[in-house]
Amino acid sequence: MDKVKSPRPGKFLAWLQKAWRLAGHLDLAVLICLFLALDTALAYPLIQKSLSTFIPLGEVGLLTWLTTYGRFNLSHTFWFYGLMLGVTLLGINAFCCSTARVWAIVGPGRQRGWLYKLGPHLTHYAVVVMALGYLGSYVFSQALPGRALIPDGPPLKLPRNLGTLAVSVHDPVVYEGERLSFFQNWYLDPGFRLKLTSPEGQVTYLKVAYNRPAHYGGYNFYLADFYPKSAEPAGSYKMVSLSIRRDPASRIYLAGMAIFAVGLLLWLVDLRKASRLKKLVV
Repeated sequence: MDKVKSPRPGKFLAWLQKAWRLAGHLDLAVLICLFLALDTALAYPLIQKSLSTFIPLGEVGLLTWLTTYGRFNLSHTFWFYGLMLGVTLLGINAFCCSTARVWAIVGPGRQRGWLYKLGPHLTHYAVVVMALGYLGSYVFSQALPGRALIPDGPPLKLPRNLGTLAVSVHDPVVYEGERLSFFQNWYLDPGFRLKLTSPEGQVTYLKVAYNRPAHYGGYNFYLADFYPKSAEPAGSYKMVSLSIRRDPASRIYLAGMAIFAVGLLLWLVDLRKASRLKKLVV
């Protein structure tokens, strides 16, 4: 029986180099962007027709949604699978293209000022990192259903044995101006405090308001709604709605934003140096 001959190392390396150049080619990036443009153009009317199919995406997580809502509503969700494929290919293309150019800058024979030449390529890496962070958020984040609580009422048991949560009110601020009479006695700051009690009995108070979430035990607590909005006529809160989320991948896209900022800074310094050199030459 004849043995199957494996490709020679030199031939295999040539295949890898060809695949790498193809993966990072600019023409491929243009084709992927055209595909994504067509795909998202199809997405808009499909989302409008089946909005209820996509609303659970932020609640049940990406993997669960793909195998349930997405799988059994393919006539409305096929574009989303195409979107994931296109973004993945574009990320690979950006990584390969930037890596080839970075190696040309930092490799043998690099010139003075090479560090500032990395700016544009760092921004490309940053976009890939941020995309991975958002993917991680959709896959690994945990979103608990909206929780309605009564101030100074029964506590809510938190997951992962973190203890209990109760809501209290301290020093609410109401509008008492005259220019906007229709806002008279409406709450500018509802004054909510979260009372978090650990299983050991340790109590922590955290303020929560619109655009000011509270952080505890890896979870973020967002104020979703409360009622009534005005201090009149009852003058007391009857209901507070909280949204509770845990996102361990948030640090990844925050790191991507930091890399993007560094890349922009290096890019601006390089442009400034090039402008000065041009003036000296002229």
